Amino acid sequence: MKKIILTLIVSIIFCSTQIYSQWTAVNNGIPANTPTYGLTVNGQTLFATTYGKGVFKSTDNGNSWVASNNGLSGMSLVIMPIKTVGTQLFIGTVGGLFKSTDNGQSWVSVTNGLPAPSVTDFIQAITIGGSNIYLAYFNGGGVYKSTDNGGSWTKCPISAIYVNSIEANGDIVVLSLSFMGGLKISSDAGNTWKDISPGGSGTGLQQLAENTVGPIIFVGNDIYVGTGADILGDGCFFKSTNSGISWTKLIAGSISSQYLDIPVSFLYLNPNIVIGTDVGVQLYNITDGSRKNISDGLPLAAPNGGKTHVPNLVISSPYIFAEMDSLGIFRRNLTDIITGVAENKNTIPASFELLQNYPNPFNPTTTINYQLPESGFVKLNVYDLLGREVASLVNENKPAGNHSVKFDASRLTSGVYVYTVSVNKFTQSKKMLLMK
Repeated sequence: MKKIILTLIVSIIFCSTQIYSQWTAVNNGIPANTPTYGLTVNGQTLFATTYGKGVFKSTDNGNSWVASNNGLSGMSLVIMPIKTVGTQLFIGTVGGLFKSTDNGQSWVSVTNGLPAPSVTDFIQAITIGGSNIYLAYFNGGGVYKSTDNGGSWTKCPISAIYVNSIEANGDIVVLSLSFMGGLKISSDAGNTWKDISPGGSGTGLQQLAENTVGPIIFVGNDIYVGTGADILGDGCFFKSTNSGISWTKLIAGSISSQYLDIPVSFLYLNPNIVIGTDVGVQLYNITDGSRKNISDGLPLAAPNGGKTHVPNLVISSPYIFAEMDSLGIFRRNLTDIITGVAENKNTIPASFELLQNYPNPFNPTTTINYQLPESGFVKLNVYDLLGREVASLVNENKPAGNHSVKFDASRLTSGVYVYTVSVNKFTQSKKMLLMK
């Protein structure tokens, strides 16, 4: 009898562990068969956007969702992107652009300077760079910039059709396009643009694939992009360390051999990039190039037999969340897929580097990562724009490796701050934006 009970207990523990260590659906409260599109986190609140049912939010890490549509109606309930800017939220809908300043309790239209709403051309992507907000329309409506937190918008001088995504790092803005549109970059906050397509030297199908660009992510000053299917039908993953002048292909191949299919979303999780594809999720280590499939628990085929997609990935500690279109939202514990995120000392970087803080803008906490190829006495301080020190984050010897420190700006006012790391003969500074 004791043996039977012990066996039962071990079986329960084993099964619980197996269930716990994979992705699980968390869609309670979102109507069945409602396609989702966007996913973001604001503080401790998750937000998901849908086609026709508006915005849903969760305050319990996805265990339950409630509609949050005050101020939205009609075509504004058909929502594509959602973006957190400081403590504010922006959503792009078929009915135009809307903003919430009260964590989704209410929404107001912010369309001054934007084109009239259209069912054939909608807001595809929203991003932030420094103190500017950028958005891009899908079908030729253009790229717009706001310098006053969405109060008014001006059109950037670029013609763009079939937009996939837009990302920014300070004054550097990168736009990706489908159907051989490639990549466009601006180094002056959207005032001038040039082509930096990774497949520019290719020909035929290879050139078409590598110039059909999807997700973009900045890691420090490096740019990573995912592109469409190449000659073998597989997606590709590129990196540029010189603002798109040249590119290195990092991955190309099928997911069945632990490579990628077609990338559709990126999420930085130091020292990794989490890659959402059309057949699951991959984890790519940018330091040593290692990768692994972390899709266990995700449905890898749609009910109609087609491929699934993971177009959005976000972190709300202690979980990572994946949004999968008509299949909804899935959740997994971060510790299941990666260890040593904060302090990965097993891999020695090749050079000194101070990375851009994340998130940015932030309120009130953010994380700063830096890399040391050798040990040394590290000083990492934060200054206001007058040069006054407002915080000392690190002031001690550190070993070689990847390091991370959190910065809490609860006592500071909104504005731009500069953080500087000094170690041995290396010094580097970056700006970050606190928005309360």
